[in-house]
Amino acid sequence: SGLLDALRILDDVEGISTIRLTGMDIIRHRLVTSIVDRFDADDTKRAEEAEMRRQAKKAVREARHSSGPKNAE
Repeated sequence: SGLLDALRILDDVEGISTIRLTGMDIIRHRLVTSIVDRFDADDTKRAEEAEMRRQAKKAVREARHSSGPKNAE
């Protein structure tokens, strides 16, 4: 995301620091908690989708390997 790019780019700029919060850290306003929860859910969904894609690619590779040419007798 753009935010992650900004954090990476600005990581070593003097005077700029970052703090990583979780939903447990947000106690002042429920809207902020809702926003953090939504981003966390999206991160989880994307990670699960990426894992499903990796597993599907692995299954295809394994299927191709196991169904390759066989010796005719």
